[in-house]
Amino acid sequence: MPVNAPSSILADALKSPDDDAPRMALANTSEIATWHSHLIQVQCDLAQRVANDPFRHEWQAVDHVEQRLLGGLSSFERGFLQLRPNLAVFFRRGFLEVVTAELATILDHGEECLAFALFPFVNRLHLTGDTARIPDLCSSPLLQRIDHLWFAEALCDDGKVKALSSSSNIGHLKSLSFRFWGECDEKGRLADYGGVISPDGAKALASSSSLRNVQSLDLTFHDLGLHGTQHLTRSATLQNLETLCLDLNDIGDDGVKELAVAENFTSLASLSVRDNGISLEGIHALISGPRAQGLRSLRLTDNDLGPDAGTVFAKTTCFGRLEYLYLANCSLGEKGFSDLLEFNRLPQLRSLNVDRNSIGPSFFDIFRAAPAIAHISAMSNGISDDNAHHMLGGTGNRSSELRSLNLSDNNLGNGFAQAISESSAFGNLETLHLAGNSVDDIGASYIRQSESLKNLQLVSFDASRVSDQEQRLLVDRFGDGVVFK
Repeated sequence: MPVNAPSSILADALKSPDDDAPRMALANTSEIATWHSHLIQVQCDLAQRVANDPFRHEWQAVDHVEQRLLGGLSSFERGFLQLRPNLAVFFRRGFLEVVTAELATILDHGEECLAFALFPFVNRLHLTGDTARIPDLCSSPLLQRIDHLWFAEALCDDGKVKALSSSSNIGHLKSLSFRFWGECDEKGRLADYGGVISPDGAKALASSSSLRNVQSLDLTFHDLGLHGTQHLTRSATLQNLETLCLDLNDIGDDGVKELAVAENFTSLASLSVRDNGISLEGIHALISGPRAQGLRSLRLTDNDLGPDAGTVFAKTTCFGRLEYLYLANCSLGEKGFSDLLEFNRLPQLRSLNVDRNSIGPSFFDIFRAAPAIAHISAMSNGISDDNAHHMLGGTGNRSSELRSLNLSDNNLGNGFAQAISESSAFGNLETLHLAGNSVDDIGASYIRQSESLKNLQLVSFDASRVSDQEQRLLVDRFGDGVVFK
């Protein structure tokens, strides 16, 4: 890490993690090692491509670069980074930003962490494994350096949450995650690992005076229910909360009602309540409360909303700021999707996920109804070539904003590939996922040779349907931007 780099350039780079300009300026100074300059340039290029596809995580593109370019580190630094499998590091646009490690590793190597030349710039810590030593973490000076603390698949029960909530070292935390994924019993509930956060744990978080600066809170896959949700929504501490994830917590429609009217959540912009037993009643409650008006992102995936949900979203005026809407596996059906296409009530919508909704051929209507949407995912919807030529050919220039399109695992064939390749409406399309369809060499060649898809950079196909020869030709055209699954 450029510990000797000019302070003003370094400060600009650290202040704007998503801005390439200051990082490229840093890469062009003589104050940093050659390996690090190269790393910044390579990762900025990769991150720019991935940024155009919200359905692909950035680490998938940049993860492999670090191992090829770490030769410039000292032997001590390389040794620290090789504490695997107990520790993993991620560089983002050339900066070591995230450390994933077992809690014991961080605590046992605390002095090395603080002395490590790259470590002072880490602001995200992902902890895995046994969390019995959370009380030790609470008193560790390392915790004072961290802005984002995530317990990645680590078991945290109410007692550990209470210990962390009472720590005086977490006052500067901006995000806190207790996201957990575990095995379910025959009823679909989390198996007894002794690590589930209940309403008592939620109460500890809600009453902690040390969490006043937290802007993002993730409590995925616990047992909060209605009462835990009430503790959070009535908290006087969490008034700066902008992002809240309560996926798989069985909050139900009553929990949504609490969220909809939460007086202290005036800054809430992103809400995720995936798989919570929410019905259409919950959606009506949400749109009747004041919090819906401030939302920019809403994830309702895996709730059985039914086809009438499309009408609700199409007719309400409270989602005027909504940019990201996730309705995957919500039982919309063809009717619900068709009703949803009344997009004049969602003027800011830029990204829509309707995976696994049995939409069928009506999907292609979206290219007439929603010209401003930049990102669409409609995996596993039984979409076929029917009407593809008619709908894609009749869009004119209305779909010029579309940047990424994920149609994996449908019934599309060469007819769709030809239609989209010949349409003049998709000149700005940068990402196209077609894996799990029936597109073979003929369809792949249409896309490869298309003059209309001039900006296409990332594309995926079903490996079993595309010959080795055509795969080589696709690699010649798209480089590492083509994926065969």
